[in-house]
Amino acid sequence: MEAQMHSSSFTPPWLTRDIRATCTKPCISTATTRAIFANSYVEYYSYGLNNGLDADLAQVLRYNSSFTLALYAAMDIYIHYDGWSMEQIGDYLETILGISDPEVTSEVYYQIVDNPVNYLEYYVGYMEIMDMREQAEETLGNDFSALEFNRFLLDIGPAPFRVIKPYFNEWLVQQQA
Repeated sequence: MEAQMHSSSFTPPWLTRDIRATCTKPCISTATTRAIFANSYVEYYSYGLNNGLDADLAQVLRYNSSFTLALYAAMDIYIHYDGWSMEQIGDYLETILGISDPEVTSEVYYQIVDNPVNYLEYYVGYMEIMDMREQAEETLGNDFSALEFNRFLLDIGPAPFRVIKPYFNEWLVQQQA
């Protein structure tokens, strides 16, 4: 199975297709954007800092973080949109990861059932931030500053991404000046 592996994340294409296809409308609340930044993006970003971790281990942790969030988001769709049962989630976990422990299946299933759309919001938001960062890196090249990108996200505050995007485009133009 071919995987999407670039600087920003590791997400198998079949997960991304399922998640993006289901989220055709904005599905992220305003308050959630701050939490996405603070949890998903910052965790991912922190693995690349000079924190004493071996660079290869840091990259594996980045991929693991991205993949786990994508996997839970996909299962969120399968449970709440497609109506999958615990047995179907168990079959899925066994097929994808080789996990066959019924306690693990039950824990995962009820965690997602008890928090509908939670993982989906976080992952779609994480993808939005990573897409913006990748766009900024490509547009600005050597002039890209992670500090300034992060400052932009923090300064804009909690807002839907459809509101953030026009400000992001303006920020990109200002950074090029």
